[in-house]
Amino acid sequence: MKKINTSNVTSTSRQPFLGRSITHMTEGITENDDSIIQGILSGMNISYTSNDVIILYGCVNSGSNSGAGNPYTVSAGAVYYNGEVYQVDAASGVISGSNVVIGTLTTTYQTGDPVTMTDGATKNVHQIRKFVISQGTSGTGTKDFSDFGTIKRQYSLTTNATQNTTSSTFQDVTGLTYTTPDDGLTRLWLIIFKGYSTCTSSVGDGQGCQIYNSTAASVLDSVEVFQDETANTLDQRIPFTCVYIGLLSPNVQIKARFNSLAGGGVNTVQNKLICVQL
Repeated sequence: MKKINTSNVTSTSRQPFLGRSITHMTEGITENDDSIIQGILSGMNISYTSNDVIILYGCVNSGSNSGAGNPYTVSAGAVYYNGEVYQVDAASGVISGSNVVIGTLTTTYQTGDPVTMTDGATKNVHQIRKFVISQGTSGTGTKDFSDFGTIKRQYSLTTNATQNTTSSTFQDVTGLTYTTPDDGLTRLWLIIFKGYSTCTSSVGDGQGCQIYNSTAASVLDSVEVFQDETANTLDQRIPFTCVYIGLLSPNVQIKARFNSLAGGGVNTVQNKLICVQL
């Protein structure tokens, strides 16, 4: 922590207040803010990457991020960007052409600047640095608003009643997909795919189940449920659960998948895909 030691100041021994003294105090405030935010992110298992913009509070767009003629209305708030905290004023407008809503780090100066220096020169010194919300071509601001991250915990629950297959190739369970936020933040996730399996007509068959990372083409977890052990095609429902805990990058698509182990008819029933940021 940076601070100025004033214990040596007395009525007969004055301490000069220098330019580096102001810099020292400003750096101390910035470093303290950075440490607090980094502590919050670490506690939420969020990895910060340089040039990410993270919403700390507010900054809710009750309109659209793109689309000609669509209105946007972003509330006031604050964001964290490359070690510093910036205020965001409320903004609204109507999107023109192919523009998108953008945020741009902007510096203005306090009313009363410039000030007169001791050498007679006039300088702007009282900076006001904010993220200004506006519209423009994608990539022309500091960050497109749609790419702003958030420290709110993310979660998703999707369901599927019943689906049948006779294929031994894994099939997507309709509707059971989730894509991690495309905001530049790597997060720790708990993902659960659960349901029941029944066989419809085959003997000696069963069902395979997967949590599948479609973006990386990799299986995160899998289980197999075997049925018809006694050559009986009238099976009871057998529960299954796949579980994955691990870090996932932004914009990763997760799918629940199933197949028939021996090519007979299987039903996957009362399916749920649960994705929770830890």
